[in-house]
Amino acid sequence: MSVVLCGKDDNGTVWIGVNHLFKSREENMDMSLKYVSELRTKLIEKNVKDIYCLGLFGAGYQENSLAKNVARKNIMTIIEALSIFDFNIEIFETGYSQGISIQYSEKRQSFLIRLQNLNTKEINIFEVPLAKIFNQNN
Repeated sequence: MSVVLCGKDDNGTVWIGVNHLFKSREENMDMSLKYVSELRTKLIEKNVKDIYCLGLFGAGYQENSLAKNVARKNIMTIIEALSIFDFNIEIFETGYSQGISIQYSEKRQSFLIRLQNLNTKEINIFEVPLAKIFNQNN
């Protein structure tokens, strides 16, 4: 499971944290809350005032895989972890047939999300303006 958190500091710098979440083998517990909390703390330590969740991606599995139930559980767990910090999710894209990349365009003042269906090879590009993610009153 991957989650993309975004923040903007007092200098107008955009910070993006990408996290891969999984069940810890050592601690036998889900690490979502721990990782989201640590990422949020690190952004705050860097003086990032506004932190938002751009998207929730991942939980890839083959269509009839036994891992499907685990993937669904991972999705629910990260949604719960994000909700503790009141993070809204702008883009939600999980499941098997995906290939996602995210780029920031300074010229367009937007995030560009490229989504490729791995089965059909179809590509869609979504644009999410900064104004929709960040508080532009700063």
